[in-house]
Amino acid sequence: MKRNIMVIKSNYGRFGGAETVLSSILKSLDRRRFHLTFIKLTHDSDYKLSALPDGAALGIDERVVHWKNYFSGLDAVRKIRESIDNLDIDLVYTHDMRADLIGYAMTRLVRIPWVAHIHGWLGQTGSVKTRFHEWIDQKLLMRASIVLSTSEHFRCIIQAKCKCRAIEVVPNCVDPDRLTLSQAQVKDIRQSVFDGMPNSSGTIIGTVGRLHRGKGHQILLQAVAQLRHDHPGFKCLIVGEGPYQNNLRQLARQLCIENSVVFAGYHENITSYVGAMDLFVMCSFTESLPMALLEAMLLGKPVVATDVGDVRYVLDSGKAGILIKPGRVDDVVKAVKILIQQPQLRQQLAEAGKRRVLSDYSVQHAVKKIESVLFSACSR
Repeated sequence: MKRNIMVIKSNYGRFGGAETVLSSILKSLDRRRFHLTFIKLTHDSDYKLSALPDGAALGIDERVVHWKNYFSGLDAVRKIRESIDNLDIDLVYTHDMRADLIGYAMTRLVRIPWVAHIHGWLGQTGSVKTRFHEWIDQKLLMRASIVLSTSEHFRCIIQAKCKCRAIEVVPNCVDPDRLTLSQAQVKDIRQSVFDGMPNSSGTIIGTVGRLHRGKGHQILLQAVAQLRHDHPGFKCLIVGEGPYQNNLRQLARQLCIENSVVFAGYHENITSYVGAMDLFVMCSFTESLPMALLEAMLLGKPVVATDVGDVRYVLDSGKAGILIKPGRVDDVVKAVKILIQQPQLRQQLAEAGKRRVLSDYSVQHAVKKIESVLFSACSR
C-alpha cells in the first residue's frame, strides 16, 4: 500500500548539511511505496528557494507556505492542516525546528503520525536565542511518533534532553552523484589560493563549516601559525561564513598569518574547494556526524579530525584518518606534519576513508532505514 508522506523543511537561504541530506533522501525514496508532498516554509515570497531541493526536478509535488511572523505562522498551520485533509496525508516528516512546530501542531489537530528528523543542535556553542529555540524544540519532540538522529552520539543527547517515544539512528549519508569534481575549477582555486604564484604545488590544508566558535577554527589558525615556520609556502583554506568570521580574521592578523589563510566565504557547491585541498582538518569541539568530513573522505582527502560525536566511528578508530583531541593546537600541528612528511600514509588514509564512506555512509543505507521508519510510524 502506497503511503502519502508530507515532508516539511524551512528555507534558510543556505544549502547546508540538512539540505544536502534531505535532497539525497527525496531523490532516493521509493516512489512505488511513497507519494511525497514537499512543503517549503519561507518568510518571504521573493527570498530565493534554491537552497532547498527542487521538488519539480525530483518529480515531487511541491508547495510554498509563507511564515514571516506569529500571525503568518498560524495561517501556515491552517493551510497545512487543510492540505493534510485534502491530500489524505498519512504522515508528517519534518527537518528543522520550525517544521517541528508544524509537526507538533498536526499531532494535536488531526492526530497524524509525526516523524522528526533532527540534524543537530548547537547547544552551548550557540547564541542565547538559538539555545532557547532548541529548548522549545526538545519539548515539542515529546509528541513525535519517532525521532531520527544523525548519529549514535546525538541519539544519547536527544535521549537525555527529551522524553521521546522512540529514537532511531539514521547516520548522515553522502550521494557520490552529487560530488562531481571539476579539475579545471580545482586548478583555478589552487592558483587563487596561492595568489597567482606560478607554482601552485604547495600544501593546502583546509576545512569547511559555519564560522562559529564551536567549530574550532581558532585552534586551526593557531596551528597554522606554528606550521608556517617549517613550511613557509603552506596555505590554509577556510570555506564557510558565520558570526565568528570577524573574530577569526582578527586572530589571523594577530598571529601574522593573514597572507597564509584564505577565507573563501560561503559556497553552495563545496566540491571543488575540497578538491583543491591536500589535507582536510576538522577542529570542532562538538559534532554529531559532520557532512563535510564525509564528503572530504569520499573525495579521497586524508583527514585530521577531533574525536567528537561519531567521528571515531567514521574514521574507524584512526584507520581511516588521524584522530586528535579537541582544543589541542599541538596535536593538530603534529598530525599535519606527519601527513606532509609521509605521502604514502596520506595515500593509505585517503583510500581507507573513501572505502569507509562508500561502504557504511551511502545514501542507499540511509534511505532503506528511513523507509522502514516511515512505514512503521504510519502503521502506528
